Amino acid sequence: LIPSPRVLNQAVFFQGHGDPEVYPRPDGDAYITGFPDQPTYVTEIPSQEEVRDDAIAKLIDATQKTSSELGNIPPHTKQSCYLPTTNDGLPVIGKLPGVGGVFVASG
Repeated sequence: LIPSPRVLNQAVFFQGHGDPEVYPRPDGDAYITGFPDQPTYVTEIPSQEEVRDDAIAKLIDATQKTSSELGNIPPHTKQSCYLPTTNDGLPVIGKLPGVGGVFVASG
C-alpha cells in the first residue's frame, strides 16, 4: 500500500513490466498487485500469509517503470493475498449450503 498524491476513483491496469494493477482505497491509499504465483492450495491462516521481499521488489520496480506519479512513493504496508479460483476456471455462484441467506459469487 502506498499513499496516493491524489484520490484515484478507478482501478488502473498496466500492460508490460509484469502487468501491475492499482486499486484505489477509500482512505487515499493505492493497493498495487501483480506477478501472481502458480495456483496452490492455501494452508496459511488469514493475516499470516507469507510476504516475500522478492515479490515486493518486483512490484516496486514495475510501479516505478509504469507510473511517474506513484513510482517514487515507498510502500507503507507490505502484504500478500490469494485470488480464489476454481479447478475448472468457472465461477462459483449460488447459495451456500447449510447457511440461510448467504450467497457466493467467486472464481
